[in-house]
Amino acid sequence: MVICIILGTGVPTSAAYIMVAIIIAPVLMNMGIGLLQAHFFCFYFAIMSALTPPVAMASLAGASIAEANFFKTSMQAIKLGMAGFVLPYFIVFNPVLTWQGTSFVWDAMSLVAVFLCLLGVTVAIYNYFLIPANFGERLISALAAAALFGYTIGTNYLLFIAGVTLFIILVCLQWGRRYIPKRGAKWSITQLLLNLIKKKGG
Repeated sequence: MVICIILGTGVPTSAAYIMVAIIIAPVLMNMGIGLLQAHFFCFYFAIMSALTPPVAMASLAGASIAEANFFKTSMQAIKLGMAGFVLPYFIVFNPVLTWQGTSFVWDAMSLVAVFLCLLGVTVAIYNYFLIPANFGERLISALAAAALFGYTIGTNYLLFIAGVTLFIILVCLQWGRRYIPKRGAKWSITQLLLNLIKKKGG
C-alpha cells in the first residue's frame, strides 16, 4: 500500500497505474493474490496518492480554488476518502467485489457487511449519523465496523451477527435521541412510534 501511494504521487492516473502494475502487481500475485484483485489493489492506492500529503495534487487543486489551507484540506480529503483506503483490502480478501462470488447467501451478506462497515467507519470519523453522535455511539460504530471488516475478510458468521446487531443498536440510539428531545426521558419502541406518527401528522 505504502509503495503504491509513493509511486503514484504527483503522477497522472494512467501513468500511476502503469507503474504499479509493472512493479507491484507481480509481487502481489507471487504472494497468492489473484490477477484482478492485485491490479485493483495497486490501482486504488496509486490514485489515493492524490489525497495524501505531502504532495496530494487533488487536495492542492481544491485548496487553491477555495483559497484554503493546503494541509487542512488534505486532512479533510483523507477523511472523506477513507473508504478508498479500506475497500482495496475487501477486494483482495473477498471475491464477491470482483464478481467472483461463491454462493448467493455469502455474496449477499458480504455486500451488506461491506456497506455497513464503510458506513460505520464514516460515522466514527465524522461523528455524525442521523444526528451528531456522542462518544458511546462512535465507539459502537467503530466496533460494528471492526466486526464487519473481520467477517468480510474471513468466514466467521458470528462477526457478521455482532456487527449488524451493534449497528441496529446504533440506529435505535440515534432515533431515540432524535425523536425524544427531552433529556433523561424514558422511552420505548411504542413511544418512539407515537412520536413519529405525531411528527408526520404535524
